[in-house]
Amino acid sequence: AILKEDERIYIFISSSVPKETLQNYARDLDALGDPKISIVMRGFVGGMTKVRPTLEFLKGVLFKDENCYLDKCEAYRVPMLIDPLLFRRYGIETVPAIAYARGVSGMDSAVSEGVEMGKAGEYYVLFGDAAIDGALEFINREVRASSLNCLVLKLRRGHDYERTVNKFGHTGN
Repeated sequence: AILKEDERIYIFISSSVPKETLQNYARDLDALGDPKISIVMRGFVGGMTKVRPTLEFLKGVLFKDENCYLDKCEAYRVPMLIDPLLFRRYGIETVPAIAYARGVSGMDSAVSEGVEMGKAGEYYVLFGDAAIDGALEFINREVRASSLNCLVLKLRRGHDYERTVNKFGHTGN
């Protein structure tokens, strides 16, 4: 994990966000591997009484090949939350939105961090369809957090590596 214990990044989404954007978020979060960075939905697709539309939606986002069979699927490992309290706490009315919070106090892991019991600390939100590295770089102009610098560098190095492999079929070694 790169983020400090009191830091969080939330990527607020809905099923209306373009699929390519969502898949890019999933890929990047998988590459970062930090459990304090989560994708957050306000609620279930089609309402709480219908779970299947939400499962189909998540399959399209998290599975690298959404046409695979369930027992043979490669998926991005991404913390996903359904938490309307986080939307309210950070004032999220439109998605996508990327929020960085610091000064988040430890709470019971079974309770939403959106509940007022926990201390939220300061937070910054960037609204709009933006790449995670660019969004974090923009937010970091205000917050100046070394952890955000590390996340941006890790993402950019990973993408440069992927581009090199895809273009030449090897890393040059």
